[in-house]
Amino acid sequence: MSDLPREMEEEVLSKLPVTSLGEVRSTCKKWNSITKGHSFLKRHMGESAEGASKKKQKQRKGIEIKVVMLLEKRVSLMSVNLLYPSIEPIGNINADGVDISKIIHCDGLFLCITEEESSSRVVVLNPYLGQTRWIEPRTSYHRFDSYALGYDNKKKHKVLRFVNDYDPRVKHRVCEFEIYSLDSNSWKLVDVGPDHDWTTSFISVACL
Repeated sequence: MSDLPREMEEEVLSKLPVTSLGEVRSTCKKWNSITKGHSFLKRHMGESAEGASKKKQKQRKGIEIKVVMLLEKRVSLMSVNLLYPSIEPIGNINADGVDISKIIHCDGLFLCITEEESSSRVVVLNPYLGQTRWIEPRTSYHRFDSYALGYDNKKKHKVLRFVNDYDPRVKHRVCEFEIYSLDSNSWKLVDVGPDHDWTTSFISVACL
């Protein structure tokens, strides 16, 4: 493909599933550059949208859907056939080879919580760009932490970390709320006391 025009290379590479982009980028510098360019990402998402439309027609007939799930502590893309019940692996989404205990999806980003003996860590994966960002805590993470992934009215992605539970190790209730901005790479503490009348609800979508 080295002699093909760039636009044609983009066209060919855009047919690949997102789980194969990591291997493509490691093949050569040119393909790494192409698959991270704006025109390629737009084309690739267009291919995905067109494919999704056709797959929805199949879904209505109960044939096949694709889902993201945790399989052996890895973030895996799976093909599920509902008409002839079966689940087939398509590929793994790289998370630096660490064990994952939870995943939350929003607009193509995956917020992953690691499973480790000492304390959990938090990482955001962008499969399209092949990017991995480890999020350092403002002070420290907590064993009872819960998380949500979303964005504000300016479409800037945020991570909500919250805990409101009794910790037997310190023998008192721990109540912390903070928001991490992927844009500014910083945490902001939210002032919500333990006696505050609050509720938190969110939907984690893991179906493609």
